[in-house]
Order: sequence, then C-alpha cells, then structure tokens
Amino acid sequence: MDRRKFHRNNFKDDLLHWCAANNWPKEVQKRLEKGDSPYRANKDGLSPMHAAIAHDATLAVKILLECYASDVAIVKEHMQKRFMWKAENNCWKKRPILVACTEEECKQVAQLASSCPSAIPFNVQVFVLLRSPTVDDVNRLVALDVCSAEKRTDVMRCINALLPNGIVSLDKTDLRSDCLTYLQTACLYDRAGMVALLVAHGSQLSATGESESIPLMTAIRTMKMYIVKLLLTKYINRYDPTVQDSRQKNAFHIAVEQSNPQMVDYVLKALIAYRREQFGETESQAFNRIFTHRCEEYSFMTTWSLIRSHSKEQCSKYVVQYGLDLAYQNGENANVVELLTRKIALEYCFEGIRRNVDILKLGAHDGENVLHHLFKHDHLEFVKELYEQNPSVKPIFETTAAFPILSITLRHRKVEMLRFILDHHKDYLRSEPAKLQEYATGQPWFDRSVYREPFTLLAAAFPEQQDVINQTIAEAIKRQQTKSFTDRFYALQKSFDDAMAALKAEGLPLEHVVDERNRNILHQAVDWDELVLIKNLLACGADLHQKDDEGNWPIFSVRSMDAFELLYDKMRIDPTVTNDHGYNLLHFASKVGSYSRQAILTKLLELGFDINHPTHDGNVPLSLANCCSTVSYLLKQGADVELVNGSALVQTLHGKQHCAAWVLLPKIAHLSWFPEIAHAFLPWMLGNQNRDFFTCSCGRYLEQYPDIRKTLFDSLYNHSRTEAAEFFRKVCHRAINDAARWFLDYGYEIDFDVRDEYGCTPLLGMLVYMEEPNLDVIERLLQKGVTLKARDNWGRNPLIAIAHRFRSAQWYGHSLKTIELLLDHGVEINAQDDSGNTALHYAFEEMQLELAELLMARGADRKLKNNAQKLPYQMVRKSLLPLYAFLG
Repeated sequence: MDRRKFHRNNFKDDLLHWCAANNWPKEVQKRLEKGDSPYRANKDGLSPMHAAIAHDATLAVKILLECYASDVAIVKEHMQKRFMWKAENNCWKKRPILVACTEEECKQVAQLASSCPSAIPFNVQVFVLLRSPTVDDVNRLVALDVCSAEKRTDVMRCINALLPNGIVSLDKTDLRSDCLTYLQTACLYDRAGMVALLVAHGSQLSATGESESIPLMTAIRTMKMYIVKLLLTKYINRYDPTVQDSRQKNAFHIAVEQSNPQMVDYVLKALIAYRREQFGETESQAFNRIFTHRCEEYSFMTTWSLIRSHSKEQCSKYVVQYGLDLAYQNGENANVVELLTRKIALEYCFEGIRRNVDILKLGAHDGENVLHHLFKHDHLEFVKELYEQNPSVKPIFETTAAFPILSITLRHRKVEMLRFILDHHKDYLRSEPAKLQEYATGQPWFDRSVYREPFTLLAAAFPEQQDVINQTIAEAIKRQQTKSFTDRFYALQKSFDDAMAALKAEGLPLEHVVDERNRNILHQAVDWDELVLIKNLLACGADLHQKDDEGNWPIFSVRSMDAFELLYDKMRIDPTVTNDHGYNLLHFASKVGSYSRQAILTKLLELGFDINHPTHDGNVPLSLANCCSTVSYLLKQGADVELVNGSALVQTLHGKQHCAAWVLLPKIAHLSWFPEIAHAFLPWMLGNQNRDFFTCSCGRYLEQYPDIRKTLFDSLYNHSRTEAAEFFRKVCHRAINDAARWFLDYGYEIDFDVRDEYGCTPLLGMLVYMEEPNLDVIERLLQKGVTLKARDNWGRNPLIAIAHRFRSAQWYGHSLKTIELLLDHGVEINAQDDSGNTALHYAFEEMQLELAELLMARGADRKLKNNAQKLPYQMVRKSLLPLYAFLG
C-alpha cells in the first residue's frame, strides 16, 4: 500500500476526486450533476470515494453514498420489473455492473443488449447501467448479449471500453487495478466512524483489495489496534477472518510479521475462538490450521520464515500450548524439521518423537529424514538416547542422505559425532564406496584440521580406502599451499615484522613462499603496487632475480613510477633481459594497465629500449598495447604499424580494451594482411556485452568508420558463414539492432534460423528481449522467409513470445500490427508452450485485452486449456473473471 497515492495533490487531475478529497459538498454535487461518474478511477485505480475516505471528508462521502444508493435502487427496480427477479433475490450483487456514461457509450451498449436476458445463464451475465441523461428511465439497466457468437468480439470490445468507467460497487470500482477497497482505506487511516458508515450502507468486510487482502489484514498491517478489535468483535460474524491473501497469509501471519506481541496474541486467540465456534474445531485443530503457512510460489517458505527473532519465544510457547502437529508437512519440511532446524521447542519435539518414533522417518525436501536432521543440528545426546532405548530406529539413518551428513560432520570437525556414526553405521557406509569417496575420503576441500584426527578415524574404519585417503590428503596439502600463500601475503601486508617472525618460527624461508605459478611475495606486491610491502621486502633482502614459471622477474609486473624506481635502483635492467617468451620490460609496460603507464614507457625509451622490438611470438609493443592512450603514445613516439604482425595481434585481443583496437584499426585496416585476420574482431568486440556496453565500446566506432565496418563484416562472412550466423543470432538476442540492420544491409546469405542454447532463433530472440524499437528488423527477417514454426526451450513460438511480453513490447514500437504481421505470414495462432498456454492465454494474463480481441477475431481457440486446466479468459485478474466468463 503506497500512501503517496492517497496524497491530496495526487487527486488534482480529476475534478470530482479533488472536490471529494477537499470535502467540498457543493462542488461534488455539481460535478455529479454535470455527468462525472462517481465510479471512474484515476490512474492509480482510486475512485472519488477513496479520496474522500482518505481525507476524512464525511460530507463528500455521504453525497457519494447517496449517489450509489440511487443507482442501486435503479438496479433493484429493473431486476424486479424488467428482468422479473424476485425482490428477495440479491444474486445480482455477485455480478459486476458496468457503467456507460456518454451518449455514444449508451448507444453502443443498446446495440449489444440482449432482448431476452432471462435466457442467459446467470454466471455469465454482464449488466450495464446507463447513466447518460439522454437515456429514459425504462432502459437504465441492460444485459449484454453474451451468448451471441456473432456479437462475441463486439461484446468483448464493449466491455474493454467500459472498464475505465468503473463498476457500481461500494467496495472498489476499478477491477483492473490491485488497489485497496473503501473499507481497507478507512482501516489504513484509522477511520472507525467511516468503517461503521460504509458497513451500514453495504460495504463488505469480505471484499478483497490489494493482494487479495481483507480490511482486517490492512488494520493489522498498519497496527490499528482499535480497528482490529472492532472487526474481531462487533463485525466478526459478517466475514471469515481466517481467509488467506494471494500470498497464502492469513491475519495471524500478518500480525506475526509486525512483531507486536499484544497484536499477535489478540489476533491468534480471536481466530481460534472463531474457528471453534464456526467450524466446531478443537483449540489444537484451529491453531494448526491458523498457524500453518504454505506459500505456493516459494515452497521453502513456512510460518517460521515470517517470524522475527524476538518473536520466536512467544510463538514457541504457542507450539507447546496448542500442540503443533509435528508430522504435518509445512512447505518443504515437516513441522518437526523446522523446529529442530531452528532449535525451537526442542523438548516438545523430543517428547513427540519418544511417543511416536515413526516421526523419524518423515522426509524433508533435501532427501534427509528427521533422524538425519537430529544429527545435522547437533542433537547427538537425544540420538544416543533413541539408539539405546529403540535400537530399531538405526536403519532409518541408512539412506543415501547419510553421506551428506557424514560430510557435514567432517566439515565441522564433530569428532564425537563422527565416532558415533562410524560405530553404528560403518557397514552401511562401506557398502557405497563411490559415495563414501565423494562425500568423505576423497574430499580435498575440508579445513586442514579435518585431515588429522577425523581422517585418522576414517582410515581406521575403512582400511580399504587408505590409498584414496592418502591421495586426498596430498591433494589437500597442495591446495592449502595456495591458500597459505594468500594468507601469508595478507599477513605480511598487515604486519610485516610479525609475519616474518611467524615464518622464521615455522622454519620457512621467504623465497619458498610461492603460489601455484611459482610467483613469490615480491611478484605479488609489485603486481598490486603495494609500495610499503615492496620496501620492506627489499630491506630484508628479497630476491629480485627469482623467476616464476614463465621466467618473469618481479620488476616485469611494475605498475607505478615509485615502484619502478625502487626496483630499478636495486636491479639495473636492460632491453636484453627477457622472459622465456622474449618479452622485455617495455613489452610488459605496454600491455599492463596502470595510471603511470606513460611515465614508465617514457623512462624505458630513455633507457634505450627499442619501441619496435619483437617478441618470440611476433608481437611488438604497439600490438601488445591494451589501452587507447598507450597506442596513441607509442604511435607518437615512432612505433611502426608496418611491423605489426596480424596473427600475433589477434592473439592479444583477449587482454585488450576495445578502445585500443579502435585507435589501431584505422592505422592498419589498409594493410594487405588485414582482411585475413579481420574476422576475429567482431566476435571479440561483442563478447558477452549487452546492448548498452557494446554501443559504448564499439557501436559508435562502427557507425563512425563505415569502410572498416564493412571490412569486418565481410571478413567474418567470408571466413565462416556459421560464425557469421552465430554473430547475427547474438546481436538479435541482445537487442543490438544496429548491428542486425548492418548485417541485413550487406545482403549475406546465412542460416537465419540458427538457434542458441535456449532454442531461440534470431526472430525469437528479438521478440523475447527488447531494449529499442526493432519492428523494421523483424519485418526484414519475415521477408527473408525465416521459419515461424521454431520453438524455444519453453515451447514458445514467435506469436507466444511477443504475446508473453506484449505490454513491454509496446514500449519499443510494437503494436497489434506486429501480431497481424506474424499472423499474415502464417504463424500458428493456437500453438501451446510447455505450460500449455497459447498467445490468447498470455493476452488475458497480461491484461492486453485489445490483443485478445484481435486474436479471437483471427480465430484463436478460446476453449483450449493450459496445463493448469485454465481457459484463456481465466488468466485475467481474479476480479475480472465474472466479466469474461461468457468466453468459457
């Protein structure tokens, strides 16, 4: 509930709302006399009555109530005299009554009115109240001819047109929005007098508003204790206070979320009393029905997911007081598992298990049973008691879930529990050697302490696994060395003297502290530009000549002039000093990004480094440069583009920034070898980028250099049509429409129906995900004759794909013309996806009623049911179902 929507200024755009909010009775009366509808909602779904209630405008409320009473009197009179209903028959109150306000609307309704409404089944009837002054009193209420097949589409179009006018109701008038009812609004603003007034005039306490909640829930959620007591005492027999909202929460669950002990206690006791009186349940039965929360969307959610820490004690007392059913499956787990997991009411759980040990067999979502959870949550003493008094329960542990329990026991170094498990279940664990190895003896990721006493126990219990255990320990030691390097680096960084003392105590020389690539602490310190640590390492005699596995010296990773000067002062390096691949310091300085890059390059050139010197793999500093500023600097200093090796350049792309390529490309695009390697650029430029990033990094340059763009596209196409098709598919699926247009402009012949890992073709990709208008690209693809029978991994064809997201598709230039375009090209209109939904199902679900009209007019089958056995119209908002029931 967004209170900002009820702010007085939010009603300014609608005159009747504005007058009602300000409690101007004369102005309200004038607006009504001029034909303003008291039922029409604003953009937020709020009617003038909402505005009046929110601002305690009692005079305006009374005028609107009189208007409603007058309209209801007309409805009653027509029901009795024209439709021949008995006076005591109030069934019409269960049907929404639409409102036609203008003369044109009234004429349209008259053309679609049934001449024999009594022949229409009640459950599909749609009534319309004609409020235009030009309509005579005899025909103020009509029933639309919903049974006529010829008029069906026109009737639906009429309903859709009248919906913005609202319905005749004293609960809420806009069926399209999920707004509060009038009574909920009164509860929100603590208007007890308004509640009494509305109830007296016929507002229903059972009517649902936001998220299918009732007024009681609103009062609880906003902590209106007086209103809560009023609704649970004076009015409790007018509605069912134990109903659930759309999130399967009842009033108790909402009270628990507010964490107010007095509110929780009052609501729970009132609901229990209600169920005892109305349904004849015992206290325990009523409590179990009220307490349980089963969320349809998230099966892992339970009542305990709603309870905050400081309310757990209060709720644990209710568990014992009212006797929570331990065996009941609450969400994914039985209640007993939830209690054991959270360590709540443990004695109550233990006593329940003692009385009925079959509870131990109850399963949980992860395949573990209650006995497994007793181990998992450290209830070992109780397990020992069970094993001693009921030895027959031991086999309950022996399922495949025992192995994850064993793994958890090892991970947390629970030595006593491990001994207990091995004493009682060793034979079962041995019977599954592959799982034993997967979860225990072959697991190298445990903490180092696990490989001491716990693994000694495993070796004693399973001597046949000794070789596996030894191999696992060796691998764990190797993995921990890498971790030790990182830990020691941080220790030296934090407190150098203490860390060095620790190394000395271990008898470990500093030069022996290396990572998996044989890089020492100085390598890492230089790479991270940790100047203080570099100084400390140099002061204690760190070896500047210690190389890693590729022959790299620490100075090769230098990133700042300060670090360079520190190291160069100790180690005079010249151009002949290279690593195993022929890279000298200038090569590294060109490809390593840093804020001091240009200063380091300048210094190296002054020291005599050759700006065009090649490496063993054919690279020169210019081809290694990873940033546009480095490329520009090297060119300015005389780097020769003619010496760039195309094949070597391609191998450097993975570590290069896109800006570097776009400074270099205009300089090399004319070279003879460029077309031979140009195919590598577009896939590299695209990479994993979405539209925004691709446009910024490369799209604007492709637009700026059309000749280079054409060369890149041609080269990719000539190199591999398969790779070209993959590139096209990716740009379509990522909404990079300009790249797709260029591809089509160049007239390449490729497989335009190539699929990705989700089963999407380029056409499906463009319909599934949009960020910019792409209708022109879709039209061009259809002209290419792409298949319309393609389905993605969810079974969606192109029509279902766009219908599923038609609301957002309209933001990007699509309209019903796109649907007609697909239909004209032969897309299957009644195709069903893996959920059984057709395009018509999604049209109703997304409340795209004009789309539904079009699909039905073009022959969509309104009788097809989805996997949930729902007809298309049944996908609409629950409040709208009665209006479209005639489509069933």
